[in-house]
Amino acid sequence: MPPQNCSFGRHGAIQELRFYENCRSCHQDPHGGSFAGDCQTCHNTSGWKGARIANRFDHSKTKFPLAGRHRQVECRQCHKSENFRAPLPHGRCIDCHRDSHQGQFAGRSGGECAPCHSETGWKPARFGAAEHASTKFPLRGKHAAVACGSCHPGSGAGVNYHPAFASCNQCHKDRHGGQFAGAPHGNRCEHCHEEASWQEVHYTVRDHSRSRFPLAGAHAAVPCSDCHKKGDEGRVFRLAETACRHCHADPHLSAAELTAGEKLSAAAKRFGCESCHVARAWRETQAFDHDRTRFRLAGKHRGVPCTGCHKPAVLGARRLTAFAGTPEACASCHADPHAGQFSAGAAAQPDCARCHTVSNWRPTEFDHHKHSGFSLAGAHERVPCRLCHPARQQGELRVIVYRGIPRACQGCHQ
Repeated sequence: MPPQNCSFGRHGAIQELRFYENCRSCHQDPHGGSFAGDCQTCHNTSGWKGARIANRFDHSKTKFPLAGRHRQVECRQCHKSENFRAPLPHGRCIDCHRDSHQGQFAGRSGGECAPCHSETGWKPARFGAAEHASTKFPLRGKHAAVACGSCHPGSGAGVNYHPAFASCNQCHKDRHGGQFAGAPHGNRCEHCHEEASWQEVHYTVRDHSRSRFPLAGAHAAVPCSDCHKKGDEGRVFRLAETACRHCHADPHLSAAELTAGEKLSAAAKRFGCESCHVARAWRETQAFDHDRTRFRLAGKHRGVPCTGCHKPAVLGARRLTAFAGTPEACASCHADPHAGQFSAGAAAQPDCARCHTVSNWRPTEFDHHKHSGFSLAGAHERVPCRLCHPARQQGELRVIVYRGIPRACQGCHQ
């Protein structure tokens, strides 16, 4: 081995050699003086690749300490060249990372990831209900428990973090089939519902007063579901009609009408329920103008209860009181105290009005001179009726005899 400080010349002569103490004596520093130590600190003579820098270099002493998932990143992913002193932009996440949200947060955080993500892991994000409160759509009530993916479906760059939320139906299906699309609601669910609970409705009686059917009297205590039944497409709120018959069965059907399957009696069709009844209570009725009917109430008839002429009847499970078709003849309501003496035939009804008035049953309007074939003249005018027309008992009825009285003198006088 030749001595140190010697070298062989071109013709074999020994020339002076200089001693090379470290790698830099022969190799140019590709790292731009980034490391004070010798190359052997990280490399060896068996090969330049496979540096041991991960075990020896303390990155925490740099301007960018490695934390979390950054510790697992290969040096070459950030340091593209051999010069580790070459400045690398690292002030913002997007200096190294691609914005997977397509700039959706450029206006809110300048595109920075730190408000939602951390170095310990990209998932899960730290953006929760509390952070959502600073957006234009704070999460309240039931919305606070909704999974993010329910409103922001998809993954990666396909997630829309700025969905439309101007109205509820942009996220929720209209369960009322467009019944509230028109004025004054315009499909604004918040007019009746709140975020705390969908089932809790704050549509009040006062709100109902602004509808086509203000709730008055007993209607104010009726549960909503009694009038608004469920249909094929959900509960029906806009009723086709608001007449009483739409919700209430007509109790005034006659037997014939009920048998024929009528839903509305002739009286209800003509006058309407409100002609007699009020919304405070069904039993409470107002004065009905009987003059609108064919039978005007006069005299004693004015004080007669309605059920005196319009008799209630029980047909099956229903109690009905029919008004239309009520007979108008006296004998239909009053028993004949004359046992048919003034009937033209067995089936005929007597003409009570010939003698009696509706003002009072007695005295009568009977004129013996005009209405009979026996004129009372002279002393006969002062004779009491009972002396010529005696009373007789016919079964349970005590009847005054008017027919068959003898007209000859000897029939009454001795």
